[in-house]
Amino acid sequence: MIGLIVLAIQVASPTTKVDFTAVGMPGEGRPVIEIKVSTVRLFSAPSQESDVIELMEVKPPAVVEWRTGFTRTIRPGTLEIRSNTLAKTYEFGDIAHLSGAESWKNPVEVLFHQGARLEYLLYLGEGTCVLRYQGMVMATDLCASLFDSDSPAELLSQPEYELWFDVAAGDAPAKWLMLGPGIAEWSCTQPYNCEEKPAR
Repeated sequence: MIGLIVLAIQVASPTTKVDFTAVGMPGEGRPVIEIKVSTVRLFSAPSQESDVIELMEVKPPAVVEWRTGFTRTIRPGTLEIRSNTLAKTYEFGDIAHLSGAESWKNPVEVLFHQGARLEYLLYLGEGTCVLRYQGMVMATDLCASLFDSDSPAELLSQPEYELWFDVAAGDAPAKWLMLGPGIAEWSCTQPYNCEEKPAR
């Protein structure tokens, strides 16, 4: 399902209102992060409003190891329901952050009516995405067939993300690197489309 992700990665201004955040990365597999410049800023938290705690120097292009990721949805995408559809969902409530500790028990079936528009917040993988509808944030498999002609939902627009990676080693305090074109980029995804590149 890697094809479901068109990585609309944005470098937002520090004052940009973030719509939704989540621990982890959109999609399946493990991103390989390649630094394209000799010096990058590392932050104390996954936000441009946090302190710059280090200027990391590398010999570009350099592949860096990372411990965990963090996704900030700058602008949700949109799905439109093509026909009345009953979908299995996991409801999380009116939340603005997905921590990974949410309950995935007791799914409920939700009837989405033709013409309904849902905010597309995050693609999780294996056809599951996080949507918001009438204030309720939920995970559902509506994204499993988005590119099929008989899909019950139509993708009108992709979400735009700001992506962060904690590149600190071992048990050291977090050091967050933000992706940005020409600075630090998601070059490929293991194990799907990567040639072997040594980490530096």
